[in-house]
Amino acid sequence: LGSQNWVESVAISNKKLMCITGKGPAEFIRIIRLKRSKQLLKESQKQIAEIAYEVDSVLQKGSLVNFKNEFGISPSDYIRSLK
Repeated sequence: LGSQNWVESVAISNKKLMCITGKGPAEFIRIIRLKRSKQLLKESQKQIAEIAYEVDSVLQKGSLVNFKNEFGISPSDYIRSLK
């Protein structure tokens, strides 16, 4: 693919993702990471910081804030609610 075709292809893919999910690529990936974090909190014995690093090593602290914004509960409170 030429560079112009590649750019057009990415733009079309972004539009398709928006139509299917109602979310842009960054938001869609953020939600997938948060859902994975929630799953790991439930199913593993890892520390919250380990999970934040594993799922989103670039934005660890932001991941914790995003978790609370997305699910309405902090990761530590979520773990406590499982017990």
